[in-house]
Amino acid sequence: MSRAIHLLVVAWCLMILAAMAAIAQPAELPGVNISATDISLEEFLGQVSAQTGVETYLAEDPGIEVSVDLADADIETAIHAAAEQANCSWVRVYLLEPAEGVVEDYDFATLARLVAETRSQYFKRMTKEEREALAAEVAAAVQADNSARDEAPIGGWRASAITEEAPDGGLDRSAQWALSDPLRFAASPSYSDPASVQIADADVTAFSDALAKASGLIVLDRRQATEGQTNIDLTEAPVDEIVAAAAEQLGCSWRRVYLLAHVRKLSNEEIEQRMDTFFNAGMGYFWSQPQEKRAEIIQRIVDGSNQLTKEQRTQIRSSEIARKMMQKFMSYSNTLSIQQRRELMPLLQAAAKIMGG
Repeated sequence: MSRAIHLLVVAWCLMILAAMAAIAQPAELPGVNISATDISLEEFLGQVSAQTGVETYLAEDPGIEVSVDLADADIETAIHAAAEQANCSWVRVYLLEPAEGVVEDYDFATLARLVAETRSQYFKRMTKEEREALAAEVAAAVQADNSARDEAPIGGWRASAITEEAPDGGLDRSAQWALSDPLRFAASPSYSDPASVQIADADVTAFSDALAKASGLIVLDRRQATEGQTNIDLTEAPVDEIVAAAAEQLGCSWRRVYLLAHVRKLSNEEIEQRMDTFFNAGMGYFWSQPQEKRAEIIQRIVDGSNQLTKEQRTQIRSSEIARKMMQKFMSYSNTLSIQQRRELMPLLQAAAKIMGG
């Protein structure tokens, strides 16, 4: 082999090794340097993206100006500094995308919908015990004081639009958050980075579930391919590194993005409207299911109501939102056929038992 060819081969091998190293060990993101007074949140996020190369998606500009003084700040420290002032929830999301071709053009609404669908499917794949544990953790986290921290959070943050403690000790506060936060479906009790993931011969769904369990973070599979397996054995590794390792094995590209949404306290009229929307959507879904599935849903709800503690029953009875939802359900049942009311009778009895004491 001539010296010229030898040098070309060496150079080619070095390029391949460098590319593999870049995938396996993602470079640290550049720090954020922004010092500004009364800058719009949209403009601030634009500067963050320009400096780091990471895209941010804002639900809508709340018209709130922020003031920041950041020098070589971590991207999440920077995002949180502005989000806290604007009362915005935010969350880190990962995208797996085709290795080649045009990158799909997203907006906040599309990504929020994909996050909700992905989280819903993850929730369905959990065992009953895992679902109950996660629901309890989320409820406790929502009611906790989200501002009592010395350092910026990692991975995401739930903004609170409630400035006064609800008289029932937090149930109505939790309900208002669920009605008002566009990123409620992305909520996790906590986010962790670094994280530990050990999986073998796993498809992308199993990988996504494992990462969600380990870190609370969401992976959206936007590849055109549906096949591929991953073998990950990483302990206390940066989440970027874990996702990069999976992307390499799946033959796709990856990136992280951020979603932000302003959360404000709703008026009583807005609460009523959103309660109507959720209630109608829920009942529409219920009646769209086959009878066997409807029976399972009813039994699951009845079993859950039977496990409520005395304290929890007291909280529900003292909750204004809970009372309104119960009244709505009772009124709705009167519009149904005799056969439909008979099918819903276990739910009506459970509701009467809870509200009656």
